[in-house]
Amino acid sequence: MQDSYKNSFPPAPYLTYLDELYVYSYIVCLVIFLLFLVGTNLVSRASEQDRDLVSQRINRVDAAVQLSLLAGFALVGVVGWFT
Repeated sequence: MQDSYKNSFPPAPYLTYLDELYVYSYIVCLVIFLLFLVGTNLVSRASEQDRDLVSQRINRVDAAVQLSLLAGFALVGVVGWFT
């Protein structure tokens, strides 16, 4: 999608609004992937009796990270729109 819109517009020496959104989206994908890896490793290393506790902790961290990333999208969107 990024390449298709880049082909429609002349090149610019700065990041456009869509470029900023795409860069943030790539960062979000990387963060979520790393979060998934860490959570999976923690659950697989936990003992049978601690798995529920570890899963609850991971779910809390996941929720906090997801809300933070959504707030980051709003921030990038608003700042990018007005700059």
